[in-house]
Amino acid sequence: MSSGDDELTNNTTTITHLTSTPPSSSLEQLYITSADMVDHVFRVEPSSHNNTTILLFPNLKRIHVQYCRRLQSFAPFFMSFPNLVSLEVSNCHGLRYLLSSSTATTLVQLQRMEITNCDEMKEIIINHNGNEDKSTHHHSLILFQNLKILQLKDMPNLQSFFYSENKVIMSFPNLEELYITRCSKMRRFLDGIVNTSASLLKTIEIDDEIIPLLERDVNATLAKLFKENNNNNDSDLGLPHLLAHQTVCTFIHAFIYLFLPLLFFIS
Repeated sequence: MSSGDDELTNNTTTITHLTSTPPSSSLEQLYITSADMVDHVFRVEPSSHNNTTILLFPNLKRIHVQYCRRLQSFAPFFMSFPNLVSLEVSNCHGLRYLLSSSTATTLVQLQRMEITNCDEMKEIIINHNGNEDKSTHHHSLILFQNLKILQLKDMPNLQSFFYSENKVIMSFPNLEELYITRCSKMRRFLDGIVNTSASLLKTIEIDDEIIPLLERDVNATLAKLFKENNNNNDSDLGLPHLLAHQTVCTFIHAFIYLFLPLLFFIS
């Protein structure tokens, strides 16, 4: 951090954002908690980046932000985090999205992402400008090369992990665990293609239910949950409602299979 910035300590409320005079090579871990006045985790003036991706914290490996009720922005779209290994954000109810697509493409070392209890979050990643040609037949690629664990929990307004009007392929070649918990409006994982074909991911845990991964495709798996319950007229149904319905059906099937023959035998 530049020498003019205030130091963020326990419950400090005088700092509103972090800046850096590049290169800042020493910072490896960043923890921000209960900082009520923080509105941006990172802020850089637009004139300083000249529309190119910049690296301000080259050795930053872990970021943990929690209980920052006024936080509205995590990082500008031109920031890069090529050595970030772990990203955790929780209880930041002012955030509507977390990352831009351009920043997401720099997370080549990220192994763990946990986003929980952010009430206003609608998408985790968004296309930062939408300037790409929508008529192109080529898919852009966002690769999470080393991501192993992804957890999305307690976000009542979350609609998808990534949103863009343009074609995109998002690849998770090493994803091992995917948790989606109490995200009642999440009807799809992303607008595009989810590639987990090379990963170890075979199931998704949704509200403590283990769901087999259909055709190695997260989008197809979520779509199947809704299709199986398309006779329900409640248009606001989310994953918790669907899984509750699925659990009841499973119980009924088990009862018929196990106990009905026994009743016939007794009679």
